Parts: sequence; C-alpha cells; structure tokens
Amino acid sequence: MLKLSGIGPKAELNSFNIPVLVDSPGVGTNMQDRYEIGLNVQHSQDFHILDGCTLDAKPHDECYKQWQNNPSVLAARGTYATDGLAATMVAHSDYADNSDVDMFIFGSPANFTGYFPQWYDYIVDKHNL
Repeated sequence: MLKLSGIGPKAELNSFNIPVLVDSPGVGTNMQDRYEIGLNVQHSQDFHILDGCTLDAKPHDECYKQWQNNPSVLAARGTYATDGLAATMVAHSDYADNSDVDMFIFGSPANFTGYFPQWYDYIVDKHNL
C-alpha cells in the first residue's frame, strides 16, 4: 500500500511509473510470512494448573478466584497472572536468509489449533491437551 501510494525505494517506484512522494529505501523489506503449525499432544492426565479453570472470569471459575484473592503475590495468582505459555523459545533455522531469528516456538497447556472465529472458546475446553 505504501509503495503504491508513492512511499518507498525511489528506483523501484520509478520502474513502475509510480510518482515518488517519499524516497524510503526500507519500505517493503524484512517482510515475513506468519506460518503457524500447531502440534497438539493429548496427555493421560489433566494439567493441574488448569484445575477448576473455565477462563471466562465468572464466579465458578476457580482460576479467576485465585487471581482475585491474591492481588499482592504474583506467584500465588495462578493461571490468570501468566501469558498462558509454559515454555517459549526463539530460534534461527537453517533456512533464514540472514542471522535473524525466524522461528518462535511455544508450549502451552492449551488446545491451540490456529486462529478462527471464537478460537479462544476452544483453547482450554480440554485440560489435557
């Protein structure tokens, strides 16, 4: 969109007869696709961190109660005090064009199968995925 409006590398814009408003050589570089591949494993037992969790912040949600009742102690606030990720790492694959990190890998006690309408309603519907 920026390039079509005349903001971008002057030589490239000129090659397409686009009037240059701002010569900005960095526009359009370092673009990345966001491929997501979910790998879910079903465990024989539920994750204890999700005991009583419905994650709807209603009175029956035990994890919400834990978060509300321990406002001063972060470690005691439970699931609601986390970003939901049990493990996270960044890595550089053998396929990257440069030395930049190009892989983000995370593990979570959640049934994440990708983004779709109301995906969050299904992410913890089972407590052993």
